[in-house]
Amino acid sequence: MRWCYAIAVLCLVLFSWVSLPAQEDMEAQVKEAIKAYIEHKRETYLEVYAKVSALGADALPMLLKIAAEENTSEGLAAKKVAEAIVHTASAKGGKERQSVEQRLIDALKLELPVDVKRFAIELLSYCGMEAGADALGELLNDEALREDARRALERIPTENASKAILKALAGAKGIFKVGLINTLGKKRYVAAVDALVDALKDDDEAVRIAAIEALGRIPDRRCEPILKAVITQAKNEKQRRIALDSYLRLADNLAEVGERKLSGEMALWVYKESGDLSATRAALISLAKALGADAVKTLIDALRNDDEQIRRIALSLLLDLRGPEVTQALCEELKKADGDMRLLIVELLGRRSDRTATESLLELLKIEDEPLQVAVARALTSLNDPKAIKPLVQLCMRGGRVAEAASQALSRITEGDVSEAILEALPDAPEEAKVHLLRALGYHKTDKSTQALIEAAKDTREAIAVAALQALSIQRPTEAIALLDELSQKGTDAVKRSALQAYLRIADSIRSQDETKALEMYHRAAQLAIHDDERRMVLSGIAMIGDPKSLPIVEELQKNPALAQNCAEAYAAIADKLASKRAPDAEVVSLYKRALLLSRDRRLIEDIADKMRSFGVAPSDVASERGYITRWWFLGPIKGRDEWRDADAIEVSNRIDVSKPVKLEQGVLRWHYRRVDDPTGHVNLEQVVSRRDFVCAYMMTEFDLDEPTEAVMLIGSDDDVFVWLNGELVHKFVGDRGWRADQDSVRVKLKAGTNTVLLKVLNGRAQWAASVRLLTPDGNPIDVDKRVAEKMVEALSKMGFIVKWHLIGPFSGQDMLREKDVIAPDAVDVNAQVIAEGRSFRWIPHRLESPNGVIDLLTAVARQNNCGAYAYAEVICEQEKEVLLKIGSDDDIFVWVNGQLVHKNIVARACAPDQDEVKVKLNAGVNRILCKVLNGGGDWGFCVRVTDIDGNPLPLKQP
Repeated sequence: MRWCYAIAVLCLVLFSWVSLPAQEDMEAQVKEAIKAYIEHKRETYLEVYAKVSALGADALPMLLKIAAEENTSEGLAAKKVAEAIVHTASAKGGKERQSVEQRLIDALKLELPVDVKRFAIELLSYCGMEAGADALGELLNDEALREDARRALERIPTENASKAILKALAGAKGIFKVGLINTLGKKRYVAAVDALVDALKDDDEAVRIAAIEALGRIPDRRCEPILKAVITQAKNEKQRRIALDSYLRLADNLAEVGERKLSGEMALWVYKESGDLSATRAALISLAKALGADAVKTLIDALRNDDEQIRRIALSLLLDLRGPEVTQALCEELKKADGDMRLLIVELLGRRSDRTATESLLELLKIEDEPLQVAVARALTSLNDPKAIKPLVQLCMRGGRVAEAASQALSRITEGDVSEAILEALPDAPEEAKVHLLRALGYHKTDKSTQALIEAAKDTREAIAVAALQALSIQRPTEAIALLDELSQKGTDAVKRSALQAYLRIADSIRSQDETKALEMYHRAAQLAIHDDERRMVLSGIAMIGDPKSLPIVEELQKNPALAQNCAEAYAAIADKLASKRAPDAEVVSLYKRALLLSRDRRLIEDIADKMRSFGVAPSDVASERGYITRWWFLGPIKGRDEWRDADAIEVSNRIDVSKPVKLEQGVLRWHYRRVDDPTGHVNLEQVVSRRDFVCAYMMTEFDLDEPTEAVMLIGSDDDVFVWLNGELVHKFVGDRGWRADQDSVRVKLKAGTNTVLLKVLNGRAQWAASVRLLTPDGNPIDVDKRVAEKMVEALSKMGFIVKWHLIGPFSGQDMLREKDVIAPDAVDVNAQVIAEGRSFRWIPHRLESPNGVIDLLTAVARQNNCGAYAYAEVICEQEKEVLLKIGSDDDIFVWVNGQLVHKNIVARACAPDQDEVKVKLNAGVNRILCKVLNGGGDWGFCVRVTDIDGNPLPLKQP
């Protein structure tokens, strides 16, 4: 006996020795899981989820204890880890689910805070089955937890879960009783019907209403007379409406379980007897669900209802009900109908696209009624039935609207030999019928139909020739090219145009297989075209090919202002083709500029602007060359529109100091500088200032002139605009309009010295924009923009900023670019292309102009996240010396001087001057500075300033 006792003690010690490390190991795993969840990133979420859910049921008690620390990140993470464990176990089922369920049941017996127990109940609702339902049923008597237990039991799909709810109903009161009844309804628990009938007599109105709604959810025949009695005996309109809704819900639920006849009778009773418009509308839907084809008669009757919504519902249901029996029922009703109802049923049969209706529709063609025959022809279009071919051909013989509808129907029938039927009828057809038949024949290409159309195109009767040519335009046979060329030069205007359009359609169709032939045809068509529509087709074809041989034709057509946009697209396409063949940059850029001069399409303009940047041309420089001002100071947005038409938020008559903030009722506003990066001078105030309605903004620029100059100022705006020159109001427009360049014109006199141009632009709704352009009286651009830039660059150079750079990028992948380089930092050649990511990149010259010294790479390189770019500059030092490089960046920055890495900062921040400082030695002569600037997201930019060791600006010359 002593020996047995000793063995037992030894086992206990061994168990304690083994279990203690196991418990400590679980604690470590739980802590590690919580830490992993707290630190996870979006891209690692699934990996972390799988890892923490693998902890299993044994981790739940510990996680629930940590979850009690509700306001800590560890407590919140513990809840998420517990949820992962439970959801994973629930998905797997079997022993894992049972184990998790038991752990949660055990936890409910522990001394845990109420909120933690509520969380455990919620988890149990995801994985609980019979055992979980029994445990939760006991909690329905716990006032603090019963509502949580009820919601959990509502989720658990077991019989004992429903029984527990029904059992608790007997002694429940008030809002809790309402909740129990709602749960019984949602669980569609048939055994609860008697208890719910008793609840209809409860003194509490909320309980009675809940019982009415629950009875409608339970698909049991016994509920029907009960709810009907509630409807007929309702004490108030509110109760009656709730009962009607519940009665119709019951009808739908009964239909789902096969009680369609009873369901249909219920819906029909509500439709006819309820007197409630909303219920009548809903009853129609329930009726169609329950009875299908047997509901057609009632639905057609509903099409005559005075209520428009009921008519729409009936029409929609008749379209949605599937099956030939429904179509047949509609055909039976069609026999009895007349007038508008007959037309409506014909339309319905067409829209249903069921060929069962073909015979019934064809029978109607015997009735001499033009609107009816037109409706039948249109309906037959959708049926696509070969049986309708010959009757439709016969309809074409009648002429008028009927023939037109029949022709359209024949055009769309894809089955059967339509072309043979038409060809058989053509010889004896009168002229009008022949026109309709020829048009339909174009959609049915065969050797015979094409030959017939070619012969018909030679007909001396204009209508027949035009119809045949239009059909050839659809078939696009190459054997007709010579005839079409010939007909484009003779005959009536209509014949010429139709022939040339068909000719151009054939060119379009062969373009992908024989580009040379297609181009030859486009060039020929340009000579033959007498109307702008055909010229546009020519330019469209030329643009699709982009061959430089087309340039003389585009240049000739450009003389027609109506073709400006089409010519712009052609120029851009030819420039693209030249760029792909590595033509000289100047030649490509010149064509892009021509396209910009002509285009009004913002998408094309922006696309060209992006391409020009890759050639080292700033889009805004193109605008400057044309006299547009692109460098502005902005103030706004200022609330209001109407009040600023007769007043100003700033002093407009004096010279403006942009360094001073402006105090207004809405707060303090500051001027900010921006060069508008648009080749058409378009200042998008929604981007530059704010995307708001009913606001005001000011735009100001200054430039110096050597002598007084007469000028024409061209102004565009959306919406109101007021313009001051040197403090004098020289122009205003008040009203709503969309922006166009050069909408307004005013003669002005620019003075020697500094000139100030100030605009006030008011916005109503939607777009908000402005532009200003200066020309000499004889129309030559005045490039004042260049003078604004020179003044700005001079000021920045005096502050020590490096202003001349070459930029290249964007290269994808911030993390990758932190570890490796796309270019060799010690061997930069700005004249060479860089091959990376499967394409070539060019160095783009860029000059710093922003008053804060920051180069905005989003504008200068690309609007892109998770990427990087390089910036290269050369500075000349007269003698070797130590200097300070003061650097700012958004985000990471790496700096090399003469091929040596002198600075790097991995950082997420907004850019500002002098954020970092590094001491470097510059050689006598040319020194090479290379920056790599990486962007995580949002803004992207950098700046570099040179000072002496004491921090004084050191302006250095640049090549």
